Amino acid sequence: MNPRIPRPRRPRRTRRAGRLRPLRVALAAALAAGLAGCTSQAQPGPTALPLRPTASASFDTAELVDLLDELVAAGAPAAVIEVRDGDEAWSHAAGVQSLASERPARPGHTFRIASLTKPMLAAIVLQLVDEGRLDLDDPFAEHVPGPLDDAPAPVTVRQLLDHTSGLPEYVDGLTAGAHEIPDALSTPRTDEELLALATDRPWRFEPGERFEYSNSNYIALTMLAERLTGRSLAELVDERIAEPLGLASTRLPDDDLLSDPHLHGYWVDGALRVNVTLQQASLWSGAGGIESNAADVNTFVRALVRGLVVPPELLGEMLALGPDGYGLGVQGRVDACGDGGAPVLLPIEAGEVPEAVPEDADGAAPTDGDADADADAPGDGASPDAGGEDALPTDSDAPAPDLAGPDDDFLGDADADADADGGAGAGDAGAEGDADDGGGAAAEPTSGALETDPAGAVTVRIGEPVLVYGHLGSGLGYRSIALASPDGVRQVTIAWTASPTDYGADPRVDLAYRLADAALAVGC
Repeated sequence: MNPRIPRPRRPRRTRRAGRLRPLRVALAAALAAGLAGCTSQAQPGPTALPLRPTASASFDTAELVDLLDELVAAGAPAAVIEVRDGDEAWSHAAGVQSLASERPARPGHTFRIASLTKPMLAAIVLQLVDEGRLDLDDPFAEHVPGPLDDAPAPVTVRQLLDHTSGLPEYVDGLTAGAHEIPDALSTPRTDEELLALATDRPWRFEPGERFEYSNSNYIALTMLAERLTGRSLAELVDERIAEPLGLASTRLPDDDLLSDPHLHGYWVDGALRVNVTLQQASLWSGAGGIESNAADVNTFVRALVRGLVVPPELLGEMLALGPDGYGLGVQGRVDACGDGGAPVLLPIEAGEVPEAVPEDADGAAPTDGDADADADAPGDGASPDAGGEDALPTDSDAPAPDLAGPDDDFLGDADADADADGGAGAGDAGAEGDADDGGGAAAEPTSGALETDPAGAVTVRIGEPVLVYGHLGSGLGYRSIALASPDGVRQVTIAWTASPTDYGADPRVDLAYRLADAALAVGC
């Protein structure tokens, strides 16, 4: 069983006047829709408790700092990173928290994690599978009749998790044009309304026919989890993810505000930068609505791959990637360290991960040195100023919005890896088509296979040694990457506060993946 972890105090939230000030610009409103060898026996892993990051590390951080600075130089107002190698954590930030105040960004500041939400929701669904409330191959309509009844064939829970349902992208229906975007960002939506935007469109293909990333799948999964439990997604995230793991900065907001202190997100087009921090979380829901910080995301991913969130047998299935590099809410990328050695094995019994979380460990959440001072400083969390770089231009100052959904190709053409949220990175992960980088390793996944050791103990294979696992997040104003080795020893989470009109032409994505690879290589 997982030990009881003390509940750290959550940062307070500050409501500011004018929080629903309408945006006066055509924004690129698309929610995009991306780890070290071990022995052949099940082994203790590093602690999954929150760690206190340090400003210095035993490994060389010069390249990491330089690449983070390059992210900011490439147009991101802020960029943050946390790197973990075993029980050592190092964090750093570059840029400013807000262009209006130009106060420095801090590693502990929260941000909208966009599609890094998907692994959390997928984990909740798999917990419900473990509890016997549903099976992965159950038809969705068996549990939630109505919303997907017009599908060309029954859609299963598994097909929603791995994006093979054929369900159209709801983001494409959020607005009919640039003039509607301000209202879209400030208007709360129900999951039923979001899913209706998808089902009003023709189905993309027969369920199970192929892979195509769609945020709509995770809106349907949100409805499923809420129907089965009678709890809201915000409650499920708190009770099943944040509370047990001590994630003090992780939550699903109930409005357009983030917890203080937080990073301000910007839509960037050339020299134009528009503050889009205020946006209704209900627009993204279980597809991308959660806020967190780099330390919390790392803690979650480590706990996940160590079998502390989802039982090992289901975890092995979660990390079994299809030909497009996607598992059940998780993406894969070729490990910068090359062959990670023998596969990771965990005991099949849920909760029997030996010493993964010490019973007497200190559950204090990581802190950011000046976080409390930042929270008290004037202007934090405020709506965009009337002037300066945060000022909102008129519609004529900005290009028309690109509301196209992501076109993801995780294991295919490397050029497709820059596409919004679904595929970028995690997909080139599958391999950029280069035989030298372990490219096709995920095409025939063995993650989830059962093995019996000489003593008769049954273990589950977790992931593949040549891959790292996580997800890419690409929201409006915020992008992020989280990756970990299958044993959870090596980890990185990176976030930056800029999204472009054309997600597929974002030069910062390539920089972020270079940074992620360099960070994961420090423990090789």
